[in-house]
Amino acid sequence: MSERIFVLILMMAFVIVSCKEDSESLGAGVLHLENQNTYHLRFYNLPEPSAKEAFSVNLFNDSERVGVQTSLRPPMDSVKFNPLYLVPQQSVLVLQVVKTSGSWAQVVTDKNNGLLHWIKHNDLVVEPWKDFILSTYNIKPLSQNSNPLLDQPGKQGHVLLENLNSTCLSPISVQGDWMKVRNTPGECDNDSNIQTPFEGFIRWKEQGHLLISFSL
Repeated sequence: MSERIFVLILMMAFVIVSCKEDSESLGAGVLHLENQNTYHLRFYNLPEPSAKEAFSVNLFNDSERVGVQTSLRPPMDSVKFNPLYLVPQQSVLVLQVVKTSGSWAQVVTDKNNGLLHWIKHNDLVVEPWKDFILSTYNIKPLSQNSNPLLDQPGKQGHVLLENLNSTCLSPISVQGDWMKVRNTPGECDNDSNIQTPFEGFIRWKEQGHLLISFSL
């Protein structure tokens, strides 16, 4: 009897830890589609071969056109395609991948309301978050009041700079929820007003939520 109770306690502990890890995770990674190719992406409500297509997205990059075209179908007419990152003029798309199941990936199709759909990723590579985030630049905290630049990660860090609007931050490394960044004036479209190079730490994610914006 005591062994059964012990096993039950272990199972409950595993479930609690798993739920905690899920709540603190941004998911499996991202699907990062650059403008080297033309893509026709089909999104479904279920990861099944017989499932009906919910909507599709075309990314064009040929001699005649560059951009993105979205085809919504009922009952999705009122829903906007609002992925993690989209630059139609450059035909660049980044989809947040929540989880994968075989050749299917569940992705966030509207980051404002957390809408999810499935996509087949046979020819697409799910890129780990750490690798992807280190390829970005022009890092900006979504809330500068609660996420200033610190001299070290964690609660022991001292504030180096609160207003990061005039900086051009690029990532150096990732340490868990924290990112080490440096000011790289001249690399951003909106040129940095702060020309002095410096380094520091900002929190880039917390409990499954992205805390920064970025450019590619």
